[in-house]
Amino acid sequence: MTLTRCRGRAEPLRPPRSPASAAAARAARRVARSERSDIRASLTAGRCEGLRSRCFRPASQARIVGMARTKSSKPERAEQPSGEEAPNAVWFKPVMFGFMLLGLAWIIVFYVSSGTLPVPGLGPWNILIGFGIAFIGFLMTTRWR
Repeated sequence: MTLTRCRGRAEPLRPPRSPASAAAARAARRVARSERSDIRASLTAGRCEGLRSRCFRPASQARIVGMARTKSSKPERAEQPSGEEAPNAVWFKPVMFGFMLLGLAWIIVFYVSSGTLPVPGLGPWNILIGFGIAFIGFLMTTRWR
């Protein structure tokens, strides 16, 4: 039975329980000891928790532990976000706040001028236009990332 080094739960080696004679048990321990020394010799630095720990299990149950990778000399490429997750354009935020402020200014000008400005022919509809312009800015906030 081939034993490999593992990480995690320690599984101590026990002599086989089935051999009837003490000589067979000693022979099995000798084989296990030689296999452990082979494994210890093949371990690389930094991949074991200590050579004296008894964390060995059969090769069929072994978990593969990847080796550390060195940094590549190639610069990492930034992932290109998909269309739905892409950040907004540079102009988006100023336009959004511009609409909100323009709508507010439209309403303030209407009230301060007693209904003669910004468009005298519309009368009270100037309030609706001001709120409409500000509302466009508020709708743009739902798309802001």
